[in-house]
Amino acid sequence: MRMQILSPDQLQQVHEATLTILEKVGVSFKGSAEARDLFEKNRCRVDDGVVHIPREVFDECLARLPDREKLDICVAKLGFSRPLNLGR
Repeated sequence: MRMQILSPDQLQQVHEATLTILEKVGVSFKGSAEARDLFEKNRCRVDDGVVHIPREVFDECLARLPDREKLDICVAKLGFSRPLNLGR
């Protein structure tokens, strides 16, 4: 039994809002200079320890993720169980 909490339009609104927050507000990485450097080298803006991730960078990273079936296989081989049903 699959339960759908949000409609496709609502999911898109959440996605768009998340991208706006990542790009405009940013995420604090004040405790990790290594992470900040990595983001900066990959076209993200870093201001006083706060990383701003452009939509294009996020979309490129998302496109590089393996499909869910391959991800399930990797997770299982590493001995982890998935805590959530990720869209299935």
